Amino acid sequence: MTRRLLVRAVLGGALVALLLAPSFAMIEHGDTGMWPEDWPAALEPFRAQAKTTVYDGQGATVYEIPFAKFEEFQEAWDAVLEVKSPGGTLTLRRLGDKEPDWPFLLKDQPCVRIYAPTVCYMTAPRPGTEAEPEESATIEDMQAKVEAGEALRAGPPWPESAYLPNGELSEYVSGQWVGDRMAWVPATLDGETRGFLCRARVDIELVVDGEIVDLNRVPLPADTRIIDKRGLGPAG
Repeated sequence: MTRRLLVRAVLGGALVALLLAPSFAMIEHGDTGMWPEDWPAALEPFRAQAKTTVYDGQGATVYEIPFAKFEEFQEAWDAVLEVKSPGGTLTLRRLGDKEPDWPFLLKDQPCVRIYAPTVCYMTAPRPGTEAEPEESATIEDMQAKVEAGEALRAGPPWPESAYLPNGELSEYVSGQWVGDRMAWVPATLDGETRGFLCRARVDIELVVDGEIVDLNRVPLPADTRIIDKRGLGPAG
């Protein structure tokens, strides 16, 4: 059985919590932006108005920044694009639509959503051995396992094994034993989904209203695949 340790210390706690995977529990940490401190400084003014939601079952954290006027969106836009992964996508949604696979997201405010990895540790028993009993662990314990090749830390920088054959970072990765060490591998490859999913790529989504989030007044990235889902999602 694969086990995943969600590192609460990343969001202000002091311990790590043991979770069995796959887990579909959702942890909502409140109305503030808890993105990494090394993200662009231009995003700092938006932390207070942002929201962070951690989706344990998908190994993903969604940061949402709502905007009250176009100038706010314009000020944040370039910095938002900086955190997108190479090969990451930009999805467009209509104000009022809700993403069925991601409950509890804002749907009535124009905003940007940043889908990013949840920083956590993952471990699994060696092939041919039984899972060890669950036990408490500290971040130091898990880091020692990472250095020994017996566990993985989810989060950048990602190793080469997490990349697709075309050179792009996989949207999701899974932890597997490769030889005598654990490694991140693309979770979906050749149409097959492998093991517990953990988000690796940072993708961007815009909730468009045409006035505040106005695509006619900001440049869209030319090197990014754009997925237009405006009007395709369930409203209300």
